[in-house]
Amino acid sequence: MKMVILTAGLGTRMHAVTGGRSKSLVDLGGETVLDRLLVLASDLGLEPIIVTRPDYVADFRDVPAEVLVEERPVGMLTTLYQTRDILEALQEPFVWVGGDVVFTEHEPLRELVEAHDPEGFASYPFCRTDRFKAKVRFEPELEFALTRKGEWSFSLPVFGIQSPRVFSYMEQDPEADFVTPALAAGEIITFREYLPKVFEIDTPLDLAEARDYFSRCSSIS
Repeated sequence: MKMVILTAGLGTRMHAVTGGRSKSLVDLGGETVLDRLLVLASDLGLEPIIVTRPDYVADFRDVPAEVLVEERPVGMLTTLYQTRDILEALQEPFVWVGGDVVFTEHEPLRELVEAHDPEGFASYPFCRTDRFKAKVRFEPELEFALTRKGEWSFSLPVFGIQSPRVFSYMEQDPEADFVTPALAAGEIITFREYLPKVFEIDTPLDLAEARDYFSRCSSIS
């Protein structure tokens, strides 16, 4: 199974730290975000594919993964859409993950991958936070939205086990919510709560928090 790592964002809020390089290459204390994502792929038995922008390609030259180039990056979902020819040809589920997301424990994700129904549309972890842009409610009925606004008890970090059927729901507008129309069409989506700490490195403050967390974990071990 492939794991698509989406690293085509500009990360403008991180430029003071990154110097204009990909956020996935920031150091967390001896290893980068990308290092941790590649270890995650290895632990889950997945084959990584990196999708990035033309001006970042040189930064990934020595990375042990296939690298695809998105010529005109627009947004994360558009970046995912660039992989459709490869992933549709495989006719099997794949994993996609944000290049700025750091999961502190892999076992819950392994369980999610192993429990995924190959015929299902998707399996996603959710967290009891409104930190991430993808939001979900389970009561009184399942509701999904891409928003930073409003009061939401749960949100989804950027990780999913996905059917290549997803691309058929992205044809009109890759950046639009594809979950709601997929549910309306009867697609099956599984959600599992992810309880350990997870970071999205969006700002220097996020990076400082992640570095502090891993520093404390290292000192304890």
